[in-house]
Amino acid sequence: MDERSWGQRLTDGSQPNSVDAQEWPAAVFVACTGSTNADVLALARQGAPEGTMVVADEQTAGRGRLNRSWDSAAAAGLWCSVLARPEQRLGLIPLVTAIAAARALQSCGIECMVKWPNDLVVDQKAHDGSPGPRKIGGILSEVDGDAVVIGIGINLTHTVADLPVPRATSVLLEGALPDREPLVAVLRNELRWGFAALAAGRDVVAAYRTECLTIGREVTVELPDGTAVSGTATRVLDDGRLEIDSAGDLHVIAAGDVIHATI
Repeated sequence: MDERSWGQRLTDGSQPNSVDAQEWPAAVFVACTGSTNADVLALARQGAPEGTMVVADEQTAGRGRLNRSWDSAAAAGLWCSVLARPEQRLGLIPLVTAIAAARALQSCGIECMVKWPNDLVVDQKAHDGSPGPRKIGGILSEVDGDAVVIGIGINLTHTVADLPVPRATSVLLEGALPDREPLVAVLRNELRWGFAALAAGRDVVAAYRTECLTIGREVTVELPDGTAVSGTATRVLDDGRLEIDSAGDLHVIAAGDVIHATI
């Protein structure tokens, strides 16, 4: 199967060969909630099927990695969560989600890539001429039994004054149309085929590598224990971990915050 074929655009109506992607329930849209991840987690505990998705206009208690707060202002972004029930390779769900979200943004004209493991970034000069990469979205996964709940946040209409940090951007600032409904439709299609490809044992990491900006870059990885490793990001392994060549010493990183040398 072609590296991109598991998640082709809705526009051509094509479907990947030898992958069975089940139909998903309709997305649930709400005006305001504390956290879409919490909402989908509650539905998962009630037996909701894979593909259950909640999309909110506003979150009042959105969270990012390491329990950081996530700015989820009303009507400013795409704030959503989706339920996966993987039978294998659970650790690759965040990577598959990152590919799907990056391709959804690409479908509306954003030159989006993934900063390992699953930050959505744009690596071109900003409106003020400063270099990238700049974060346009993020992903948070939570595991509960056989369920994985994946939260996705994408900045849509943020202006410069609205951005939570200077090294961020939005669909609007990148010159594209911040139309949430078509973006949700493409995202759901990409996720549906991505989860099916993962379940079928396809090489989803090969697809991830084509979208990963980090490979080949000089980086510093801040590790969960407070230490850091600097060097060249040489590759993403088949299990999704990042390999760093630090002056000839190879380090394999399972989790951490990547800082590109251009930042």
